[in-house]
Amino acid sequence: MAGPSALAGRSVTVMHAPGNGNAAPTDASWSVYVAAVARRFARDFPHFRRGVSVRLSGNLPEGAGLSSSSALIVALGTALADANDASTDDEWTRAIPNPLARAEYFAAIETGAPYGQFAGEEVRWIEVCYCPTPLQEETPYWEDFFELVKVQDAHDRRKCRDFNGIESWACSDCDCTSRLQERLHGTGSAFIQCLRKVVADH
Repeated sequence: MAGPSALAGRSVTVMHAPGNGNAAPTDASWSVYVAAVARRFARDFPHFRRGVSVRLSGNLPEGAGLSSSSALIVALGTALADANDASTDDEWTRAIPNPLARAEYFAAIETGAPYGQFAGEEVRWIEVCYCPTPLQEETPYWEDFFELVKVQDAHDRRKCRDFNGIESWACSDCDCTSRLQERLHGTGSAFIQCLRKVVADH
């Protein structure tokens, strides 16, 4: 991928979205969207093997809240779909039967959410924390590696023996986290397995 360059007051960028699951972002912050679209297409439609090179230009100010990232996702997704003749592909038309479904699928790519039969790219984990604000100390560390979408307690804090003062440090032996772990165990894929696959693929 090449970075943006100034041309007549506009930003011009050349992007290459490979048709495989090994797409990785570069140092450019916007490249995460290119990699996300390429990886998701390769995983959800592995028979789509054609990548694309796309030249985009625009003058939207960075971080202006004008949904430029959504526009980039839609542009790249549309380019990959067209390059692989998705409109005539049985698997695509079954999963993405109309324009609304296509819009919802592209939105799921941007947020990492699941869509229909396709799994998302969200990671959920459980961590015992004694901070008055959940993950108060751990958040700066995790945000180096993840975008934290939601942090919530394992159960209602009013029932927490440590929080309501009944038993100090009760979280060490509480079964609320183990019960939540059991519930999550049956959903999605284990994160460690996903990491091992990424390492093996590279």
